[in-house]
Amino acid sequence: MAMDGLVEPDTFDLIVLGTGLPESILAAAAANAGHSVLHLDHLDFYGAHWTSLSFSQFRSWAGSGRSFAPPPTLANSSFAEECEESPLSTASSGNLLGTACDLRADDESGAGAGAGAGVLVDHPNGKANDVSETTIAESDNAGSEETESARPRDHREIGLEVVEVDYENQLYSDVRLKDIEGVDLGASRFYNLDLAGPRLTFCGSQLVNLLLRSGASNYVEFKGVEATYMWTGTVLSAVPSSRADVFKDKSLSLSDKRFLMRFFKLVTDHANAEGAEISREILESPFVEFMRLQNLPTSMQSIILYAIALVDTDQDSKHSSTLLKTEDGFRKLTLYLSSVGRFANAPTAFLYPLYGQGELPQAFCRSAAVNGSLYVLRRPIKALLVDKECNEYRGVQTLTGQHLYSKKLIMGPSVVPKREQEGGLLSLAKEENESVHSPGDESSQKPALLSSSEGPYPKVSRYVCITDKSLFEGQTTLLVIFPPKLISENHSTVVRALQLSSAASVCPDGKFILQLSTLCSDASDGHEILKAAIDILLSRPGEGTLVSSESNEESLPIPKPKILWSVYFKQALDTDARKLARPGLAVFDMPDGALDCEGILTSTEKVYREFFPHTEFFKKAPTPEEKETEDLESEEVETE
Repeated sequence: MAMDGLVEPDTFDLIVLGTGLPESILAAAAANAGHSVLHLDHLDFYGAHWTSLSFSQFRSWAGSGRSFAPPPTLANSSFAEECEESPLSTASSGNLLGTACDLRADDESGAGAGAGAGVLVDHPNGKANDVSETTIAESDNAGSEETESARPRDHREIGLEVVEVDYENQLYSDVRLKDIEGVDLGASRFYNLDLAGPRLTFCGSQLVNLLLRSGASNYVEFKGVEATYMWTGTVLSAVPSSRADVFKDKSLSLSDKRFLMRFFKLVTDHANAEGAEISREILESPFVEFMRLQNLPTSMQSIILYAIALVDTDQDSKHSSTLLKTEDGFRKLTLYLSSVGRFANAPTAFLYPLYGQGELPQAFCRSAAVNGSLYVLRRPIKALLVDKECNEYRGVQTLTGQHLYSKKLIMGPSVVPKREQEGGLLSLAKEENESVHSPGDESSQKPALLSSSEGPYPKVSRYVCITDKSLFEGQTTLLVIFPPKLISENHSTVVRALQLSSAASVCPDGKFILQLSTLCSDASDGHEILKAAIDILLSRPGEGTLVSSESNEESLPIPKPKILWSVYFKQALDTDARKLARPGLAVFDMPDGALDCEGILTSTEKVYREFFPHTEFFKKAPTPEEKETEDLESEEVETE
């Protein structure tokens, strides 16, 4: 624990810097396997760039620098005061009854059942924002520096070089905050606004499976997305979420439906290793070309690509680097089909975590804490420790001057090289080309540089709006897809909009949250495209535009929802953290522009297997009955 500002013990199998989603998953996996883990964060809350903020927190962030660099811009008195506000009212929380998706209900082994240590069952502050107090240490004097002369010399420091670091504060730009005078938005504490939205989880995804395997499902519940719509250029058309929906679709002819069902069967047979074998050449070809060969209707090709496979970029482009391969298209479609119907309260293939996306990293942090991981918040680091002889990391130096040791470091995107430092960074080019390590050599691993950037799109533009009504009457949680080039011929990436409500515990009753995002190459491009999407979906105060309806298509209500508050910002996908790469260090980038977390989970598991090749990535958590049996057996051994 952290005693008098010092962390004890000071040596760990793994040190993790930052509590973003990938860092938290990896910390939980390592702790689950029995490794000793120290998880540090310079902030006083969990989630970092993956967090969910109250309204006043989000507005404060947008209006004062948009920085997470220390001293923590969010760790001020207003934030602390909000944590002490009264709990959600019965009227607000009552909307959740019968609508939440409990992942443990689908876990046949019952591994996720029961509440373990550190569980916040009632979410008294509107969201679960604290991990177990018995395992989390927060430094009250993190800002007080300790002189080097006052610290006794340690033999482990011999041969170590100090590489000083900073915290990046230029990750967000072009922030445009718009308040509307005289609008009552309700209590700030009822809002949980995602910083990295929109983002959803497939019901059958690896993330859901890891939540169940790790026991982190004890600490998070989900709301099922009720419907998905796609913009056709004139109206919003409902996306079929099952085979039954396909047959109900009046816009498809009977022959088109037959072609589509044959296509679904072909994909399912391939996933189950049944039917005719598909050649490697076809699997490596563009998915869009394969669908054309299968005579799928053009409208259905667009739905499969952008609403089911969740492709980010234009698939009619000639750029092969951004084209989805047939093999990957099969995998995405299989995931979608397996997700539909998995949970009784999830009408579509997608889930959204109650109280916001920030609950996901917290759930994994709780799981890690239960398995012995040590957490210290408000603890910035000052430098990284490098072995001068082998040019590998050996630990970190905190702002208080303490040295913490580990041969394996995981780092979020906020830690970057100290800019004014000259000659302090050892050459990385030679190291990256010559560092060759045998499989299973845990003492020296190649750097695992993880990039979130999507080819030519180094930025993601995001918009968060508060509105006064739903896009469709009677629906609270829905997804809208704008395919590439439908808003503008010059914009070749998908625009996604996610509507949320009090049913997901992200805003007060009577208000709705609309999150939008798109990959972009510059600020003006992203802002103009998202503004055009908002103009389609919403009206400015006092306006109400009717959108004509067609067969099997829904029209927007009259008048359309009104914007009560909004903020636009552009987020970088990469940071200078990668410049710190050396063996034994894995760097995670900023939240990407994808709707799901599948790519992030794949990268996280890859890093884990490089660092710990001899241990399982999330062994299955014991059921409460198995845990009780183990405890009884342990007590019997002790008495003997």
